[in-house]
Amino acid sequence: MSENDLDSAEAVALAGLRTAENISRMMFEAVEAQQARQQAQLKETAEAIAKILNPGKD
Repeated sequence: MSENDLDSAEAVALAGLRTAENISRMMFEAVEAQQARQQAQLKETAEAIAKILNPGKD
């Protein structure tokens, strides 16, 4: 392989790694956001249940 071929192969490999890193980051952020939404929903549900079980305590 020529030096140009090696440089091109390296550039392609680095681009692939960057793409994989970006996809991983986006997936992590999406999971993090989903967990935050679920946590908020669980808190809301727990508060609603507490109000039903203890209607006089606000």
